[in-house]
Amino acid sequence: MRGAEVSGERERVVVRRGSEQTACDSRSVGAAPGVVPLSVPSTVYWPGTGQEIHVQEMTRQEAEPLLKHRTRECGVFDMAQVSTPLVLRAWRAGDRIHPRGMGGKSKKLQDLFTDLKVSREDRLRIPILAAPEGILWVVGHREDERFVARKGTSRCLVATVHSDAGREGAE
Repeated sequence: MRGAEVSGERERVVVRRGSEQTACDSRSVGAAPGVVPLSVPSTVYWPGTGQEIHVQEMTRQEAEPLLKHRTRECGVFDMAQVSTPLVLRAWRAGDRIHPRGMGGKSKKLQDLFTDLKVSREDRLRIPILAAPEGILWVVGHREDERFVARKGTSRCLVATVHSDAGREGAE
């Protein structure tokens, strides 16, 4: 498009041509946020789903109630198995995970999303918590077996997700 001005405004891409203006919400066009680095502790807003993701370190004793009553909104990982930098990012073609409960077998995220009946459009919106060693958590869906906290874990990385479309930015 010649003579167009493109600008980004929060979750919107604005295209102006002459006196015309079109606004596209990134959620409606399937655009994914970039890579968001995470320090521990921190809270980050993920615009693709309107969720807040919080990561923090806990002792095994502090995390015990979360381990006993696992939910889709919380992932508990062994800090000894994970290095930094941690990042939140969108799914990428070729990504693999070892889903908890599959006996250590790996699976392409594309196949996992198909099994979970996640639409192609929604796949790019779902945040992925990753470390240099691999994907820890497909947020709200599956943890990676290799990194989950076990009986011998002393320090836990706890990641929680909350829907909160009203907030933006990072703390």
